[in-house]
Amino acid sequence: MQILPLIKRRSLSKIYKIFVGLAIVVVIAGAGIGFAMSRELQFFGLQFFARPTMLDKIQTGIAMLKASPRLEYTEGVKHQTALAILNVKTGELMERRIWITPDGTLLSSEDPKIDVVIKWSNVFNSVYEIRGNSDLVVVANKFLIERKFLPEQKTLQLAEDAPKSRYTDMVYAPYSELLRTPETIAAGTAYLNVRAEEAYRDLRARKVMSLAYPGKLAADVVPPDLAKNIILTEQVDPGWLTLSEDGGKALAERTLAIIGANGAWAYRYINSKAGARGLAQFIEPTYFGMIDYYPNAGLIKDHQLGMTDHTNAFKAIILFFDLHEAELRGKIQRADVPITKAMLAAAYNGGPNRVIQSVNRYGAGWEQSNIFHDETSTYIKKYHLLEALKIF
Repeated sequence: MQILPLIKRRSLSKIYKIFVGLAIVVVIAGAGIGFAMSRELQFFGLQFFARPTMLDKIQTGIAMLKASPRLEYTEGVKHQTALAILNVKTGELMERRIWITPDGTLLSSEDPKIDVVIKWSNVFNSVYEIRGNSDLVVVANKFLIERKFLPEQKTLQLAEDAPKSRYTDMVYAPYSELLRTPETIAAGTAYLNVRAEEAYRDLRARKVMSLAYPGKLAADVVPPDLAKNIILTEQVDPGWLTLSEDGGKALAERTLAIIGANGAWAYRYINSKAGARGLAQFIEPTYFGMIDYYPNAGLIKDHQLGMTDHTNAFKAIILFFDLHEAELRGKIQRADVPITKAMLAAAYNGGPNRVIQSVNRYGAGWEQSNIFHDETSTYIKKYHLLEALKIF
């Protein structure tokens, strides 16, 4: 039997110090902003615990509200809203309920010790503040919403045992600056990457051919970064962007944090005055145009339902850019001016005709054309700023 040499005491001491030092680094790295320990890590076969991130707490808060009793209401008088409130020092999550009017005005809080303020009422994406306690932040809310506004309810109502109530509960993580963390931003970026990749993969599997480049697949001619950056361009407020001092970085991160916190529910039901819906903001005629031009793309036939499905929305975006690049290539007469992503972004906002007119008249200076509506001119600038961030 071979006898192993003993480790010298001095060497053991060094190894011990190194091990302890590394363990301390792990513990310090896990220390967040005061959350209680819960996440388990393995380190040299030993168990340690890392601090949960804000994203972890948001997801826990959402789960807590989904499992809690249904909201109450008095028709036309008052509605209950449930809030998942996080203490950022202790990591404690608690549910508290408030009463609001149907138009979102705060009536009362069921816990007099927690002074909830609605700083901006915006249905399920309202901005809340806990007055007098900066350690408390609302990470999720459960809100009553009329079933008629949710396209999924159309199918549900066909069932014999369909719910008859006017309202249903919706759980959402409303935005606040404390939610804009590296983890939520990264989660939002990853979510868009995954949904876009699914859309490209599905279009390739279906062999959807390009109208802009005959003989090629549509998924092979539309750059993925264009499809993803157009989402940010749609969701970043142009008014706030004019006040931005960082080139729109914080506003882009705001959008990504909302997506990271809410995933498939992010921007799912937003609807503009013009009828543009969801993450991609397609109006009905434009969406149905994609279905007509690309019948084998497998787009969801219902406009509202199609815009609630983010993978489907990305498919519509890709096809839109292919279709309108075909039109730009066929009608722009300036051989000295190549088709650019900014042209396609302008077409996404205001249609291809004004892009064609502007390029034909002004050539490389088309972006300064007075042919565009102010909204589209602002949209082009917004696209350039967000593209320059190189998020994708």
